[in-house]
Amino acid sequence: MKPGVRGSSLTPLLSLAFFLIGWHLLATHLIAELPTPLDTAQTFLLLVTRGEPVLGRTLQAHTFASLTRVLVGAGIGFSLAIPLGMVMGRSGHWERFLSPMVEIL
Repeated sequence: MKPGVRGSSLTPLLSLAFFLIGWHLLATHLIAELPTPLDTAQTFLLLVTRGEPVLGRTLQAHTFASLTRVLVGAGIGFSLAIPLGMVMGRSGHWERFLSPMVEIL
């Protein structure tokens, strides 16, 4: 559809509506284990506001914990890799010695 054609701004909304209706029909008629869009939205809001029943943490707390783990791991990796790369780049002896280990990793 060309830009500026009347009704083109409804296309994303119609696409979303089609997706949600299809999801709902699949969940209610074909796949019993699949939750409906409404069930999924309610569970999402519950996880955001009250937390999960096992650990009692909200989705934001779990996201923050995961992001912290990723950043700590990246920091450790950078703090080892950058100096090691500099040493390997300056010295042929260290490059020959450490290159097989770096390649394995």
